[in-house]
Amino acid sequence: MRKQLPIIITMVVGGVLFLTSTFFAAEKTGLGTNIDRFQQLMANVAFLIGMGTLFRLHYNNIRRRKENWVFSAWFIFAMIAYFILGMVETNKGKNFMALYNGIITNTNSTIFAIVAYYIVSSAYRTFRVRSGEATVLLLTAVVTMLAAVPIGEAIWPGFASIRDWVQSVPNVAATRAVAIGTFLGGYATLLRVFTGMERQQLGSR
Repeated sequence: MRKQLPIIITMVVGGVLFLTSTFFAAEKTGLGTNIDRFQQLMANVAFLIGMGTLFRLHYNNIRRRKENWVFSAWFIFAMIAYFILGMVETNKGKNFMALYNGIITNTNSTIFAIVAYYIVSSAYRTFRVRSGEATVLLLTAVVTMLAAVPIGEAIWPGFASIRDWVQSVPNVAATRAVAIGTFLGGYATLLRVFTGMERQQLGSR
């Protein structure tokens, strides 16, 4: 019953959501709105569970004096302090937003800058003419980069037109193909979970 009960709950909730979204009964019954609120509540509970898991992991690093355990201590202090500050000031508090904009936003910008550097370096290693497909990829990348910088427009104004065509025709076609494939895969997974065939979320294989 430990595995059957979660499957039954999944099927019932999935069926209710499907019926309310398909037959537009959410506005009349209010089930859709209540389930959305319950989903938000469960998301908050999941965040708390995640915090507890992180706390236990880093606490074990501190207790066992593993390598770089000082960073684990700093992480626990920052996580608990920021959580308490958010509970006191809410997420719109002055100090809460100052720390968010001053630390988290700048850290995200730094991480994205590092990722961009690695993308450029990997592109430099990848763009080697070894086949016809690699040649097309290289030429497309060169034209796109030239169209994005002022020197490209100075060399030939037509680079911008070619870039717009590439982004609006081949790129959109490939993006939609990937989106359709992703949707079909997600829909198949949804059906497997809904019917109880997929049980990895229950710890089964």
